[in-house]
Amino acid sequence: MEYEIREYRFTHPKAVELGQWEIWELDGDEWEHLPEETYVFYDMEDRGSQHGHALDGLDALMTLAKRRGEISWNHRIVNCPSENGGDDYFVIKEVHYDADGKPNGYTDAFMGGDDLEGVQWLINRFQDALAEPAMHEDDFKNV
Repeated sequence: MEYEIREYRFTHPKAVELGQWEIWELDGDEWEHLPEETYVFYDMEDRGSQHGHALDGLDALMTLAKRRGEISWNHRIVNCPSENGGDDYFVIKEVHYDADGKPNGYTDAFMGGDDLEGVQWLINRFQDALAEPAMHEDDFKNV
């Protein structure tokens, strides 16, 4: 399962910044809006607050999808000595899995977000990664 948060803004005579955050889910090859995951804002202050609620909603959806075995990736700590002259080097990476749940690749290390709420979301994912056993780059040699 893949999810993303999208922002939509509207023009309204009684609101300076009217819009909404929506959570979308990738179903096969098409993105579908999850109507129960819509967070409306009426001004810039409310925009930030509602974005936080959308991130919480996304977090809950991902937790449920992970429990159901529907997530094909997560953040994990991977020991990559080849990136550090042969010495241990623990990196947070996005690890991808095949249909049987076996790891089949990972991304380069990264850190960032579009805003502070996005960074907080990453930090929460990284805390989840710390709860899992560290992987080793050799786990990916035969994939």
